[in-house]
Amino acid sequence: MEVARGLDRAHIDKAEDELPESERDTYRRYFTYAACDACGGLRLNPRALSVAALATP
Repeated sequence: MEVARGLDRAHIDKAEDELPESERDTYRRYFTYAACDACGGLRLNPRALSVAALATP
């Protein structure tokens, strides 16, 4: 877990084109950004997703 945090911290404030190619490749090997199939990218657990809000006029 510490390796992932270190990689993320090292890259969070830099544009991808500012990084050496070897660092970009290492970062891409461990991190993938995609929407979750279960929540559609909303980052909510199944219980939160099951709540329905009532529409008010």
